[in-house]
Amino acid sequence: MSGAREERKPLMKRFLSRIPLRTKLIFAGALIGVLIAVPMILSMGKGDGGKPSEPETPTPVAEETSQPVPGEMPIETVTPAPSPEPTADPTATPETTPVSSPTPASREVGGIISEDTTWTKGDEPYKLTQQVIVPKGVTLTIEPGTTIVAEKEGDMFLLDDGKIIAMGTPENPIIFDGKGKSNFFTCKQSRTSDGVSVLDLDFATIQNGMSFWNSLPSGRFESLSLTNTTLMNIAEVSNIFYPRSDVHIESNTFINIAGFSIRQGEDGSKVYIQGNTFKDDTFKKKSGDYWIQNEQCLGASQTIVRCNSFAPEDGIALKLGKGAGAAMTATENYWGTQDTDVIDAMVFDRADDPTLGIIGYEPILLSASECP
Repeated sequence: MSGAREERKPLMKRFLSRIPLRTKLIFAGALIGVLIAVPMILSMGKGDGGKPSEPETPTPVAEETSQPVPGEMPIETVTPAPSPEPTADPTATPETTPVSSPTPASREVGGIISEDTTWTKGDEPYKLTQQVIVPKGVTLTIEPGTTIVAEKEGDMFLLDDGKIIAMGTPENPIIFDGKGKSNFFTCKQSRTSDGVSVLDLDFATIQNGMSFWNSLPSGRFESLSLTNTTLMNIAEVSNIFYPRSDVHIESNTFINIAGFSIRQGEDGSKVYIQGNTFKDDTFKKKSGDYWIQNEQCLGASQTIVRCNSFAPEDGIALKLGKGAGAAMTATENYWGTQDTDVIDAMVFDRADDPTLGIIGYEPILLSASECP
């Protein structure tokens, strides 16, 4: 190795000896300039004592001073403008877990209603997955345009000393649909001596069910009001048994229903069946051979059938049962005929069974529009 180094020395000397003196001087001057300039450039990036300056919080320009370096132009100190607060991009998607839209409340209902409740009109009907029970002290209010449908067989509503108030309008009737398999309203026996179950319906459509109203012999109730309503395709007789106050079944249209059977105690109640139209007796023939029957009428109680429209082809319209004191007043109805022999055939009373009373039906109306 040492021999190789010795051989390279003469070569280096010969190389340097061939370079002109002028070139050597230019090269040496450039090297000296670089050695002087580099420290000066590096010193410009250093602070006090040649140490790198630490970042500081910007201060107002008025408080900043700079000392000029001898032989150099003073350097103007500039305070950078504060960076603007970042603003949210309205088009940006936040990096959070997405929140799903709230789903509509379920309209499936059933069971005991424990407090006053209101059902309202919606895109979907209320679906009764089990019987709805309205207990004492509770009122279920159903607003115009609401639709209620049965999802199972049995009774749709049970009044257990509670109240159902369903008041529709001509433009927005309340619809009850039994789907051909359910009773609509049933009244349970009162838990106290004064039953308070109340059903109040106005401007409704009640369709495709078994019985509209079924107050069993033990199921005394306070009141029933059915007005301005269409009942259609009601397959079984509706029992109006032992009301404690007046019943109003007025200004309704009954199409293909099975009729009403009435029993009254000694409470002095009056059952008013007035201003209704009865037509199409298909179900009436299957379930009972009458539109309206009074089975029992005690004390001062009365069944008043007035200003209704019946059709001769429907057969028996009014009937008395064999219960104690069965009675009915049926003046001022329209029978579709003035022939009393035809009307007699539409009334089942003593003329058909000597043990029964008489249903007085005169005077008769000449047209269905005569009744106020």
